[in-house]
Amino acid sequence: MIQPQSILLAGRFYPSVGGVERIMLDLAAAFNKRGHKVTIATPTELNGANEIQGYRVVRAPNLLHLIKLCRDHDTVLLVGLALKVYLPAVIVNRNVWVSHQTLLPKCTLSDRLKQWIARYERRAIACSAFLARCVAPRAHLIGNPCNLCIFDQARASEGSLSNRTGIVFIGRLDRCKGVDLLLEALARIPVKLYGHLTIVGDGDQLHTLKKQAKALAVAARFVGCRDVGEIASIASVHDICVVPSRWAEPFGIVALEGLAAGCRTVVSDSCGLVEAVGSFGTTFRRGDSDSLADVLTRLLQNPEQIRPDPSGGPLREHLELHSVAAVAERYLQLITRR
Repeated sequence: MIQPQSILLAGRFYPSVGGVERIMLDLAAAFNKRGHKVTIATPTELNGANEIQGYRVVRAPNLLHLIKLCRDHDTVLLVGLALKVYLPAVIVNRNVWVSHQTLLPKCTLSDRLKQWIARYERRAIACSAFLARCVAPRAHLIGNPCNLCIFDQARASEGSLSNRTGIVFIGRLDRCKGVDLLLEALARIPVKLYGHLTIVGDGDQLHTLKKQAKALAVAARFVGCRDVGEIASIASVHDICVVPSRWAEPFGIVALEGLAAGCRTVVSDSCGLVEAVGSFGTTFRRGDSDSLADVLTRLLQNPEQIRPDPSGGPLREHLELHSVAAVAERYLQLITRR
């Protein structure tokens, strides 16, 4: 039995949108539910949004305040390696952990210091074996959480997994996410075969992608950013979820969400996305729109292909390993002081 402790979570946070932000929210809520005293330290400004309730949130703390926070908590958990937090934390707290969520650049002196820390730090967690090999070879492996309850509810409200149509993309609209590759692939497929493409998200390539979709005559619908409940509802009416990332994704929560929504899920190969979908997804050659077009055509021409049922069986077992409760429990077993 783990006794209630004080845990300082540090990283990007709401109202910023992204994978790290969602992980921070899920872990904070789960730790809090288990009776731990959770404090969030984040560089993210509130910018007029309503503050999260249920635990203390400290935004943009100065160095002295950050040192005090690190000293006053039993455990410090960084979601993403930030030197401005890590260096003072390890000076004043003996139980500092880093959860690695992305590949590390190699451009500057601080980048090289991060790489050295990641390579030799033993109190480290990696979200996939792929990321551990690339960044943190001594890290413990804990996959990222997926809020299954929300997707279960959305899927149940939509009824049968059969007779679905359309393709959905969920994510940030920038070059590394590969939406342009998806549009190129769909331009090679008759509209009557794929039905429509729904693009959920926003980013600096929004207008470029709209122009590309129009030029290629792809039946694309851009619906902007949505919260996780809306994402679950949208995904649960689509046949196929595509994660066409051009860069090597460390993990890919959206791939799990596609499976949880009951979608046939297609992901880029040679990265952490393959671990996220396990044997329940389909892969294509990363960065290759022709390969993606071939995979999508094969799936669309075989709608009778049995899709794994996210409500039971082996897929459910896979998803439950990544439930918020299961992931939080593995974190707590590892990082809390006995």
